[in-house]
Amino acid sequence: EQGRECVSCRVEPVLVKPENPLASIAGAFNAIVIDAEAAGRLMFYGQGAGGVQTASAVLSDVVAAAFHLVSGGSAPRESAYADLPQMPAEQVSSKYSIRLQVEDVTGVLAEVAGIFARRGISIEQVRQRSDAKSGKAIVSLSSDWASAGDIDLTVKDLEAAEPVSQVIQVISMEG
Repeated sequence: EQGRECVSCRVEPVLVKPENPLASIAGAFNAIVIDAEAAGRLMFYGQGAGGVQTASAVLSDVVAAAFHLVSGGSAPRESAYADLPQMPAEQVSSKYSIRLQVEDVTGVLAEVAGIFARRGISIEQVRQRSDAKSGKAIVSLSSDWASAGDIDLTVKDLEAAEPVSQVIQVISMEG
């Protein structure tokens, strides 16, 4: 909602570039990135993926919840942001990677680009790999920033387009 403070939270797979600090997270480690208005971009990471690590984190959360309940439902670690409304998912902006299977004929890329243009989404990068045997091609596109709602509508338009055989994958990219 324009002019109104709100928060946006996403838990989803996201493509990251190799130089992004998130790309180095491996093994039993999890990471979270927070873009805060006053503090900028913050990243926190630690153990938490795996049997013992997850059990420890869950037990810690249960103990904290019990403490909050016993102490009247508030604790110093609680945030004022908890009272802010969550931004509707369709309004959250990201860059996207979209892979399509298309007919390998002249004009397909122009038609696909037109679909993006009609939704006001700029394409940053396109790569096409043809398979002469099947007469199909795989088109991989990277979009500029777009709302999830606009991407959803664009994907529906792509699925309905004659030369598009299949929308193979749509995934957010770290901007």
